[in-house]
Amino acid sequence: DLRVVIFVKDAEKTMKYLIKNGVESRSMFYPLHKQPCYRFLGYKDNDFPNSIECYSRGICLPTWVGLTESQIRYISQIVKESLG
Repeated sequence: DLRVVIFVKDAEKTMKYLIKNGVESRSMFYPLHKQPCYRFLGYKDNDFPNSIECYSRGICLPTWVGLTESQIRYISQIVKESLG
């Protein structure tokens, strides 16, 4: 499974902009220590700063073998716009 990931200041805000402009995106994986089945272990966010940082700043961009050059250019343009 190939992923194209970028890290931005505010992933949630950036993803909203991308979606508004027709570019689907996904957040990074939700940190394991925050999953309901692991909460009983009592871990805190500061125990896993890299996981929290990746989740809050990481965005998975669309990627698949059928993306055209035009689509890639559009995605790139929207990402640049979202970053101001």
